[in-house]
Amino acid sequence: MNVLYGAEWCPGCKTLKKQLENSNISFTYKDVDEVEVGREAANIGIRGIPFATINNEHYPDPNINHFLGSEE
Repeated sequence: MNVLYGAEWCPGCKTLKKQLENSNISFTYKDVDEVEVGREAANIGIRGIPFATINNEHYPDPNINHFLGSEE
């Protein structure tokens, strides 16, 4: 499962989200400004965004290359 943590005010998050959508890569977007998602992010140690969890691996400051191959 691919999860992208971000926020609407984050330019890097918006760019990566759009790249993933345009590449038809399956992912779930979670906005850390939502209270429950913010708590979840803190619990797994997220200190900055964008942040991704791809096949149970954590990636701070990910790019689209981290997601390529996750669809296999």
